Amino acid sequence: MSQRGCVLALLLVLALGAPLIAAEERAREKNILTVKPAVVMVYSRIQVKVAIRTNEGLQEFDPMDMSGSGSGFIVNPDGYIVTNGHVVKEYHSKENNSLKSQALVQILAQHIFPALEQRKGAPLTQEEKVSVFQQLAAAAVFQVSKQLFVFLSNWQYFPAEIKQYSPPITPVAGKTEGIFSYEEEESGKDIAVLKIEQGNLPTVPLGDSAAVSLQAAVFPAGYPGVVSQHDYLSQSSMLEASITSGHVSSLKLDVKGTPVIQFDAPVTWGNSGGPVFNDTGEVIGIATFISLAPTGAQSAIPIQGFNFAVPINTAKEFISAAGIQSKRGLIDSLWQQALDLYFDEDYEEAIVKCDEILRLMPNQPDAKRIQVKCQEWLTAHPPTFFSRYGTILAIVGGGLLLLVIVGVVVILASRGKKAAPSPPRPAAGTPEMRATVVDVQSQRQQVGSFGRLVCEKGPGAGKVTEIPSKGLIFGRDPSQCTVVIPDDHVSKVHALLTPSPKGLLLEDRGSTNGTFINDINSPRVQQNFVKSGDRIILGSKQAAIFRVE
Repeated sequence: MSQRGCVLALLLVLALGAPLIAAEERAREKNILTVKPAVVMVYSRIQVKVAIRTNEGLQEFDPMDMSGSGSGFIVNPDGYIVTNGHVVKEYHSKENNSLKSQALVQILAQHIFPALEQRKGAPLTQEEKVSVFQQLAAAAVFQVSKQLFVFLSNWQYFPAEIKQYSPPITPVAGKTEGIFSYEEEESGKDIAVLKIEQGNLPTVPLGDSAAVSLQAAVFPAGYPGVVSQHDYLSQSSMLEASITSGHVSSLKLDVKGTPVIQFDAPVTWGNSGGPVFNDTGEVIGIATFISLAPTGAQSAIPIQGFNFAVPINTAKEFISAAGIQSKRGLIDSLWQQALDLYFDEDYEEAIVKCDEILRLMPNQPDAKRIQVKCQEWLTAHPPTFFSRYGTILAIVGGGLLLLVIVGVVVILASRGKKAAPSPPRPAAGTPEMRATVVDVQSQRQQVGSFGRLVCEKGPGAGKVTEIPSKGLIFGRDPSQCTVVIPDDHVSKVHALLTPSPKGLLLEDRGSTNGTFINDINSPRVQQNFVKSGDRIILGSKQAAIFRVE
């Protein structure tokens, strides 16, 4: 191929590929927006008050804040949430041994050890610190207060109770050593199911983690602490879920032989318990643990690209054990309709639909943001009479035209009814007549037609359109399209039908609602050949259907 030919081929690839890439990105954005409102923050508010008996009496210290947060997601509109077990571990603990020991260590580090080292004139050894801890632990009095909350994306928060719990995944069960020691729980599946007293909540659909394949796209969502507590970010956006992207790296087993999913999308502390979505917006896993650089517990540094999720099929066991089923709710249906309208550029109706959502979930940030974008566009592009009522006028006009056509056909048919004459009998010796075969397709091509389309459904129902050599462009924009369908579920430039040596080639031009052949449950068209008898369907709601002849 010549250099000029290579350049032309490259330009053709770019011209065809750019709309496809844009359509994929738009579909991915829509999928993520669909499920984002159901991502929640799980917050354990824990304070431990410590007092130590001394010869001078009881010495009290300011309460130590042992609070922590993680992520979660709503699986049932009646207030059921899934998260990691380790996110609520300290709240779930009955003995509170770990909390008490951690609080005492903080008090020793802040108040006791510095005073002892100043008196000694040298740092305390590890053995000396352990000895002091053991002496004061026996003389300490602890008072632990714990609360568990779930924060929704609109800043509403509710007390939560734990309905199902499985301990965190731990490498070694038994006693953990350090300045203090305590009995660690046996390694579990790290799942918790929570309940809040609130209904009409957004939810997420659950996928099948058994169907996850290597290099499949994944999108973890949640509230990483590095973002939620960032000094440069406003607290008003703290409950805006962060969503990263990556791929499945491996399918592994944990220390007990339970499946886990390895992925390379960035996550860190605070993401724990958050959903990991696939590219269709289904939850296939729960972000659970990360990889740390081996520099010691006090300076552990996450190693990005090597993170792990508990499969959603594992969580389904605990959802069932809680006596519930994952299901979608009213607000999910309204939100889906709002997004369909927004991505179809029906901004006036999208604003109205978002109003319905905000009545159920006040101040939901994604619904408010969609409303603002729609209003900005409408302010910059005030709707005209035709854009507001064009669809209705087209339907009414098409209906009147159809009535006129039917009337004319009936009149002509009634005039043409006469007794059929008897067929002439051939005379003796008349040579046999043979039928002449006519190649209709060849004749059409000779006059510049490559078939025709019959509109079976849509504003132009009943209309017949010849297919010219340059093809047909379907869409909503009359300035760009030869077959105009004034319906909001049809994109401005929706699809292209072009004659070729191999037949009629149907190509979707990055439409929002897709193009289909014969059945809306069939795969969406990208570039497919159609034949006589096939039906071209524009949009999943079948805004228009054309039969190829």
